[in-house]
Amino acid sequence: MVIARLKQLWGGAPGGTMRPLYLALVQMARNPAWYREARVPDTLDGRFEMVALAVAAAMHRFEREGEAAAEPVARLTECFVEDMEAQIREVGIGDVVVSKHMGKMMSALGGRLAGLQKAGGSAARAALLTRTAWSGDAPPEEAVAHGVALLEGMLARLDRTGFDALQKGEVAP
Repeated sequence: MVIARLKQLWGGAPGGTMRPLYLALVQMARNPAWYREARVPDTLDGRFEMVALAVAAAMHRFEREGEAAAEPVARLTECFVEDMEAQIREVGIGDVVVSKHMGKMMSALGGRLAGLQKAGGSAARAALLTRTAWSGDAPPEEAVAHGVALLEGMLARLDRTGFDALQKGEVAP
């Protein structure tokens, strides 16, 4: 009862209004082309990398909104944290080390965002994907090209999405 009341006071569940955007980003990260054509490993680590990259891409898009994006980014980050914590608990990681794993995941998210901020061209984006999605071991050239195209498509979709629509999770096609 008390927790339900607190959630009402603070706008619902963690992430609240950003949940639809988070779910849209997870959908982008689960695009089978990442795992088939771009050869991202279809593992817990590979899937984490794609979700972190999609969330970082949205955060990168929000940056152009300036101060107005501070709250949406914080709420999106809450969604990411809530989901990742649930995922690591589901695979059996106990309370004692959850915070250590969450710290690493948040650091990874920050690293993906920094990488996107610096990755202005296809070669830089290929390097970012090589460091992250492929754990430093790039797949064949055609898979790298697919990965870069998928990343550029994701960034373009987010760029075409207006600020209000983005906050509602209505990402442009």
